[in-house]
Amino acid sequence: MGDRREKNATQEQRFAPRRARRLPALLEIEGAAGPLSCFIVDISTTGAKVQLAPGWQSAASCLFGRNMRVSLYERVENVRYDCVIVRMSAGQVALKFSAPPLLPAIAGPRASQRQSA
Repeated sequence: MGDRREKNATQEQRFAPRRARRLPALLEIEGAAGPLSCFIVDISTTGAKVQLAPGWQSAASCLFGRNMRVSLYERVENVRYDCVIVRMSAGQVALKFSAPPLLPAIAGPRASQRQSA
């Protein structure tokens, strides 16, 4: 029990508290063929942790590197975050936001990802 209390105390002292979520998202890597499907596990004002969809974990380990720039597109609120990868482990990627979020009016999929009508 002591370990659990210590962990909770540490989380409460964060500069930007994390909020647990399970939001569908896309992780876009510049130069990749397309976005990777993922879920936002937790998010704060400074970053997020995402869980890659099954089947993408091994591919992601080849594509991702620490300090690599990526975009996180949260599909419920249609918000895009420019990010830097800070940590990767077992299908999870920790991201630090590198710019303010792009709001719904301008956030949609990047032009290279849009389907022509």
